[in-house]
Amino acid sequence: MNSVARAAAAVVLIAACGTPRRPQLAMAFPDPSSLATRCWELRTVGWKEFFLPTGLRVRFDTSRAGERNSAWLLLHVESPDTGLTSRLKIARWAPYQAGDSLFAVIGDGFTGIELRLRIGTDAMSGRAHRFADAPHLRFGGPVSAAPSQC
Repeated sequence: MNSVARAAAAVVLIAACGTPRRPQLAMAFPDPSSLATRCWELRTVGWKEFFLPTGLRVRFDTSRAGERNSAWLLLHVESPDTGLTSRLKIARWAPYQAGDSLFAVIGDGFTGIELRLRIGTDAMSGRAHRFADAPHLRFGGPVSAAPSQC
């Protein structure tokens, strides 16, 4: 196998293994007292990301973010960076069927960030993965969420 073919195979393998497949999203509404009434400050842990700037606050709403049969719910985003909030076209979330974690997406329609957060008693933590419409190598890192004033 020549070096070009090996390099192409390595790129395809790395791109295919970029993000683990996510579990099934829940269609049922989550308990409204758990997330919808609280605000959270999202933070990257040890890395930087445009879609997760310092001071980014979110509130998990129980209103549907699309079609009636969709699992997606509205995600309200507040940031001191008005450039970010004016670009957002996607801000939604859904709980996983197990009920102990959630999946959220924040983006501008072409690029964005996917969040997979485990719900704790007083905080959330997990991983974020950057996405884009154009093929690329995905990257991301750990994130945390602490309760915040609404």
